[in-house]
Amino acid sequence: MGRRLTARGPFTSTPISCQDPANRPLTVQPCGTGAMQPFNQESTDWYANNGFHPTFFYEALWNLAAFALLTLIFRRYGERFRKGDAIWLYFIAYPLGRFWVEMFRPDAWVMGTMATAQWIALGSVAASVVILIVRHWGWDWRKDRASSMAYMQGPVQTAKNKALA
Repeated sequence: MGRRLTARGPFTSTPISCQDPANRPLTVQPCGTGAMQPFNQESTDWYANNGFHPTFFYEALWNLAAFALLTLIFRRYGERFRKGDAIWLYFIAYPLGRFWVEMFRPDAWVMGTMATAQWIALGSVAASVVILIVRHWGWDWRKDRASSMAYMQGPVQTAKNKALA
């Protein structure tokens, strides 16, 4: 399911796509095989104590939640955003989820005290915020509805449409 929703990670035939931890003892069942044969107590205890998380599944959930949230924001406040702002807001929403998911990965590449992907996520969020501020500098959504995302809320009244009516 995680592989099918996010198109990332190793493909498995398990309900949730996961990576088999490198430090797993041979007596512990491999990740994702619990549906084929129920986990024994040793396997359950090992995964519980070693912080195993289905990070691909978390990322898929975050992607769905971000899509729903951005859709609701644009439906409600579309006139306040310029055309093209959706991608910059996505470049804020996705890295926030990625930052969160990377906290659960024990095998992440690290730069300093944080995973490399977390540093990239912070950079993406910062750059996107700056770009949004620059794009909106001097733009008034009340005066220029034609270049806004008001079409998300229905037909947009422009000067040309008003003249024809």
